[in-house]
Amino acid sequence: MKKLFCMTLMILGMMSMAFAADAKGGIRGIVIDASSREALEFVNVAVREAGSDEFKSGCATDIEGRFLVENLKAGNYKVVISFVGYKSIERNVKVDNEVLNMGRIFIEEDAQQMREVQVTAQQSTMKFEIDKKVFNVGTDIASKGASATDILENIPSIEVDQEGAISLRGSSSVNVWINGKASGLTAENRGDILEQMPAENIERVEIITNPGAKYSAEGTAGIINIILKENARAGYYGSVQGGFNHHNGAPLAWNGSANINYNSGKFDFYASMGYRQRNHIRLVSVDRNNVDENGNVLSYLNQASEGLGKGENLFARAGMSYRPTKKDEFSIGGFGMLGSSYNNSPSLYESNMPGNFVSSERIANSNTEMLGGNVEFNYIHKFNGDDHKIDLLAAYNTFGHEGESIFEQTSIYANGDTTRSYQRQPSDVSPQNFDVQLDYTNKISETQKVEAGYKGSISRESSPTRTFSGLTAEDAKEDTKLYNDFTYNQDVHALYLSYSSQIDNFGYQLGLRGEYTYFETQSLGYGQDAASTPWYKNDYFGLFPTVFLTYRLTESDELQLNYTRRLQRPWGGQLNPFVNITDSSNISYGNPQLLPQYANAYEFNYIKTWKESQTLSISAYYRSTEDMVQHISYLDATPELGGKVMKSTYFNIGESRSIGGEIVSKNRLFKLLDLTSTLNMLYYELDGYEFTPVEGTTIEGKPESNFTWNARVIGNVLLPKEWSIQLRGDYRAKSLVAQGFRYPSWRVDWGVRKGFGDLSVSLNVRDIFNKFVHINHTEGSGFSQEAFHWHGGRRINMTVSYSFGNMKPKPHKHRHSEVNDYDSYSGGGHSHEE
Repeated sequence: MKKLFCMTLMILGMMSMAFAADAKGGIRGIVIDASSREALEFVNVAVREAGSDEFKSGCATDIEGRFLVENLKAGNYKVVISFVGYKSIERNVKVDNEVLNMGRIFIEEDAQQMREVQVTAQQSTMKFEIDKKVFNVGTDIASKGASATDILENIPSIEVDQEGAISLRGSSSVNVWINGKASGLTAENRGDILEQMPAENIERVEIITNPGAKYSAEGTAGIINIILKENARAGYYGSVQGGFNHHNGAPLAWNGSANINYNSGKFDFYASMGYRQRNHIRLVSVDRNNVDENGNVLSYLNQASEGLGKGENLFARAGMSYRPTKKDEFSIGGFGMLGSSYNNSPSLYESNMPGNFVSSERIANSNTEMLGGNVEFNYIHKFNGDDHKIDLLAAYNTFGHEGESIFEQTSIYANGDTTRSYQRQPSDVSPQNFDVQLDYTNKISETQKVEAGYKGSISRESSPTRTFSGLTAEDAKEDTKLYNDFTYNQDVHALYLSYSSQIDNFGYQLGLRGEYTYFETQSLGYGQDAASTPWYKNDYFGLFPTVFLTYRLTESDELQLNYTRRLQRPWGGQLNPFVNITDSSNISYGNPQLLPQYANAYEFNYIKTWKESQTLSISAYYRSTEDMVQHISYLDATPELGGKVMKSTYFNIGESRSIGGEIVSKNRLFKLLDLTSTLNMLYYELDGYEFTPVEGTTIEGKPESNFTWNARVIGNVLLPKEWSIQLRGDYRAKSLVAQGFRYPSWRVDWGVRKGFGDLSVSLNVRDIFNKFVHINHTEGSGFSQEAFHWHGGRRINMTVSYSFGNMKPKPHKHRHSEVNDYDSYSGGGHSHEE
């Protein structure tokens, strides 16, 4: 109650601030393409003082072509509206203490600049907002025939390893959302889900390194928000795509997709479907030395695997919206996935450990069927346009998978004896999630806005595991030691409030979010009764303040400073205490005592823009993390296992600190070449720790520190006759991981596109030189190990695309292109229509 009382006082105090400042004058309007009558997004609007031409303020139009320049003193001004590919226009206006409504402003295309516009259309564009960076996928060559995972690899700040694990600025504690919601994606399943999602369904990716109070506090590194396409131009339009990809050494894989949209005044409908095949070769080698306290090698265990992975899936998405009045909108939509995968992975082991085999062959085969999806209902009521509204969302998500793994092993010992074993392990995982969210927005004046809301998230997951063991498949019986039925339930309830204001060129946003978390787990062994087996339960409450400050130095220079507090909750697999000894050489188990890790994040941004679409963003950030959750490995010291078995679990190991800098530059050179360059530098410190997993075994970790960096360059060239080329280079320096480090890695990608009007053909090659591998070195008490992972290397994609209806390639996409009722937006103030 005391925490709730403090939170209430803080919220009331912030609400009182919302009415403290007086409104001044301003200018508003909407910018429209003169020929197509489509609203234009990202148009630059600059306000200059009449006579002196001194810059006073400015902004860019939103997705509906609207702009609002606030907090102007009474006087005479010149409004300059400019957009690449269009003729600039100027208007002289007089501003008093009210908001001047310039109404519709029509701008015409400039034929001489259209070539430049086409250059922009060939690649991902980026823009910066107060709390996020936005990357529009557009007609990026790399997206053709690719997956959502491939798209993320092209976004600055994001890294995707060969296992599909995603990290942001070097941290894997990141949340991945779809359309602003978690949509059932977890650290366990998001790699599989994103690999099945066709890139053609993605409109843009938002990078939110320091999310505001409106967003969930989950993810200490921030949020990656994938926005799926949803266009609302009047009429019907669509596209179809088909192609193939070839992974080095693997069979050919095919893909195809189609989408259609129909939109009218009150009714919108969209549907899309995609089919993808995935084939790849996987090479893994793990060399482990058992050492004494002086580092001398006592024995070794080496593993080498070469496997084939196959998969296919169907992705479908559909939705509709209905607007019975100008103030109300109902929508329902969702997406679903149906997929299967097969993996064959024979492994060879060699060892000279006393009492262990000399050589062994282990063949692992797995088949998995996946079925899941998301459905959501949304209702929006506008009291006064988008400035004052409520937004209600209810969503249900489930991504289950059912499968079976078979392990067959033959081992030869030094005395000539041979042993054989067979294991079959069926599994059935069925996670479910239900979300309810209510958001309230009120722009109480031209310079002030209040946002408040509630979100509730209920998660349920059951994952029973059975294992049948024997010498062969015929005599295999259920192995009671390997039985486990794990249930994980979690409820999260959150309230938030944020207040933002603009005073001349200075803007700020203050927010507070409170989150209450309750979770319970139950792990049943063979023969245990659920009713009589106790649950492990825990709950905690946290307050998460956010502060965002912005200052516009000039028309083209802006400073940003922000602070947020975040957390990362442990997920089901990390908490499950079941000891998995399916692979007797590598045993793993979870830790139900895990605590959430918390982080305080600070970030400073400087953004500079020039004409001809030159943009520079410089960021400096600092993050301190408490109760770090790390994956820890150690050699078991129990006599019955001979002290030779590797075990792994999770543990809160103390604190870490990271300080870094990031430079993102977007440059257009010679009117033909667009470059997007990223340099990220990070210094990381991890405190020493001591961990006792079992009695008699203590793991001591020394303090560690490391400086690492990575660089990425994407170049796009537009050539005559609708030819375009894309080249991408990526380098990752040596970096620190738990108990060791990761070696440097690099790769180069290349793509080419040829247009034939509504038809286009794209070819891209990932990892041209076949050099992208992951090599990790780890050390612990009594061992050192190097692990090599290679997932297929070079991959070739070819895709043919065809657009129909009125879905023509445009320089920029916007949600509402037909402006049928401007009065519902314009509100009060003077009118100045063209």
